[in-house]
Amino acid sequence: MTARHPYPAVRVPSELQVYVDTIGEQKAMDVFMAFGGTHLNFDYRTKGRSELAKLIGTEDANALIEQAHRLPRRVPLANYWMALVLARRGWTHTAICRHLRVSETALRNYFKAAGRDFPRDREGGDQPAPGPDDRQMTLF
Repeated sequence: MTARHPYPAVRVPSELQVYVDTIGEQKAMDVFMAFGGTHLNFDYRTKGRSELAKLIGTEDANALIEQAHRLPRRVPLANYWMALVLARRGWTHTAICRHLRVSETALRNYFKAAGRDFPRDREGGDQPAPGPDDRQMTLF
């Protein structure tokens, strides 16, 4: 019997699908983190001097350039999708928030929108305050 993963597979949104199909999930996440929210001007062919080629490699940059007609002019932020992917990879919520530069409230809303619960971190960073101790004598 196989253990059930706490987070099911993450479906790639349609606006990100071209990036993921062309250069892979990890390199697409690197592009979103580096260029998300900005306009990315594509040359016809890159020789390796562009910021994109330095980040993902000349071959993958050229593959992405060939798909430029299918890409929006502005690179998506993709925080929602990346948060779900990182959670599936086993990252703690605190680490996800720091990496994506979002608040825990935003992360909780991402999980809620995806129909997933927001369990507490295993490391204890998000543990609730302890309740009353039953060994304590009552004062009144």
